Amino acid sequence: MTCISPFRISTAIIPAKLTGSFALPIQSIKKGRMKLTTENIIKIALAILLLICLFHLPYGYYQLIRYIALVGFAILAYYEYERKNIPMAIVFVGLMLLFQPIAKVTLGRQVWNIVDIAVTVGLIVTMLFQKNKGQ
Repeated sequence: MTCISPFRISTAIIPAKLTGSFALPIQSIKKGRMKLTTENIIKIALAILLLICLFHLPYGYYQLIRYIALVGFAILAYYEYERKNIPMAIVFVGLMLLFQPIAKVTLGRQVWNIVDIAVTVGLIVTMLFQKNKGQ
């Protein structure tokens, strides 16, 4: 029995009907333009969760996001520190402190929306333009 790893996406598992709009991103991942690493999965997840924050949701969701963002940005800061990329590690520590749930930073809803969008764009940009270890 063959095990399909979620980190190796093959076009063989994609039905012929779906190859139109979904083929390009999947082939880009397969060809190595964007590696689907744990770090990138964290960045994608945080970006999606922060975009969901733009909707009017119960306050409990925003509290949950603070905990998830704290852990996610801490992991990203650790990855950058291990790569000796200290400036990005400091940025992620700053984001970790901004989103931490203990001593909450109180900003207005509009300001938080701007912060969420800026952080989402930043996460996507860092994911797309990060240097691979082999380069």
